[in-house]
Amino acid sequence: MLKKLPQMPFKTILELGCGTGGLTRKLHERIKPEWIVAVDIAPNMLLMAQRGFKGLREVEFICCDAENLPIGADQRFDLIVSASTMQWFSHFGQSIEKIATNHLQKGGFFHASLFGGNSLGELSKALSLAFPERDTTMPPAIFPDPLRKFEVLTSIFSDLYIGKRLIQRQYKDILELLRILKMTGVSPRKSRRPALLSSPRGLERLQRCYLEQFGAIRASFEIILMSGKRK
Repeated sequence: MLKKLPQMPFKTILELGCGTGGLTRKLHERIKPEWIVAVDIAPNMLLMAQRGFKGLREVEFICCDAENLPIGADQRFDLIVSASTMQWFSHFGQSIEKIATNHLQKGGFFHASLFGGNSLGELSKALSLAFPERDTTMPPAIFPDPLRKFEVLTSIFSDLYIGKRLIQRQYKDILELLRILKMTGVSPRKSRRPALLSSPRGLERLQRCYLEQFGAIRASFEIILMSGKRK
């Protein structure tokens, strides 16, 4: 994301889904804006982010849902950025249109990455083999595809770019993979559904199916990068 971000003097930045503040810090260090507003829906993550910016008045954190920002329409930013968050949007195209219209300066830059629906295909297959009697549908099955909202997005942004890349990672065991998924925000199961992996036996069963099918504990992640200028 940072490599693709244009070298422009962004004075004000709105970050959607800041998590523990990793990207926030890099934006602060590299761009040195006058003001950053970083929002996240998870209070515990936001507290961790705030600890890293004590005493810095130019960085403000707000706990909220990024699709329902408690920010006045008169507050507009030069850059809106988001990493690994918008795949969870309930109303993808509508929410981006609302956020950009209300909070991005005309000519301002929108820059975001999100996980795509082709993420974690190996884990999805291994789960269905290990637990054929259960619903093993995973969240990536319902992740939005920005290309399907191309018409909406081109009505908001000029020079719209949408790129996709599939990357693979390998892990020593299934526990390491599940820990990584928790950190990245790609949950291995739907909420409000009985856990499949709450016992050592369930984990062993999944790992056995994984190794039989793929020969290693690896995972694919579809990364979607999108950017554009506000018309």
